[in-house]
Amino acid sequence: MIAVEESDIERLRQVFSYMREFTENQRALFEAFDISKDGKVTADEMLKFMEDNMVKNVKVDDCKEIIAEFDSTQDGTLNYGEFLMIFKPAADYNQRNIEYYPDPRTSPYNADGMPDSVPAMAARILDREKTFI
Repeated sequence: MIAVEESDIERLRQVFSYMREFTENQRALFEAFDISKDGKVTADEMLKFMEDNMVKNVKVDDCKEIIAEFDSTQDGTLNYGEFLMIFKPAADYNQRNIEYYPDPRTSPYNADGMPDSVPAMAARILDREKTFI
């Protein structure tokens, strides 16, 4: 059963990482999570995003565990690069090693102009991710 769930989340990541809406709105998605605008996503901020996007039965402890899985700096939060790894397929080396992080000062995209499909797909991936914890 776990293998099916793991392949399911990987398929979602694969599709999402190649969606133009995601690639053009990565910074906007991060900013939608980063309510405090301090450049880091906390468990409380992730919880708010998930609740706002209809993820059911999610708790702050679920968010802490998701963050811990991707938190390479081990500071209990996600910076922009760590955050993007949630949505990149683990099996795709090229996607995992892309150094393209749009500069927020020059990006024409923001959370207000982001297509609805981006947060909806992000919420689906996070919902699947919480099933592993």
